[in-house]
Amino acid sequence: MANSSTVNQAAQMEEMLRAMENGLSEKIIQSEQRMIARIDQLSGRVDRLEQTLVVNDMKALARTLNSSAICGAIPLYPLPLPSGAPIPEGQFPATFGDFRQLEGAPLLELLQLYQLEVPPVASLNDMLAILATHCGIAW
Repeated sequence: MANSSTVNQAAQMEEMLRAMENGLSEKIIQSEQRMIARIDQLSGRVDRLEQTLVVNDMKALARTLNSSAICGAIPLYPLPLPSGAPIPEGQFPATFGDFRQLEGAPLLELLQLYQLEVPPVASLNDMLAILATHCGIAW
């Protein structure tokens, strides 16, 4: 009888241990899944930050190069659009002289592409100054 009772207790303890082990295994799996999701989320954030850094570097380089444009024949360098995409071919003036002659639809389109705010009563010179400031061009 005593032997049977001991076997019963051992079986009950073994069953309790299995239940605890299963519970722990489930918690470990859930914790691992949460960690994987967080790592994926962080990885996405790092990727976006890297892309932002690349775009900001491109903008800084273009602005630096544009800041030396002081006469008509000096080339200008377009900044990437706010999305990071390059500006469509031929829409950005090739030289400082071309920039100074911008007006009308081409100027308004550049202001819109770069998402620059322009006061409703802005003059041509005001609009050129807004674009020039954004692009690092001395105005």
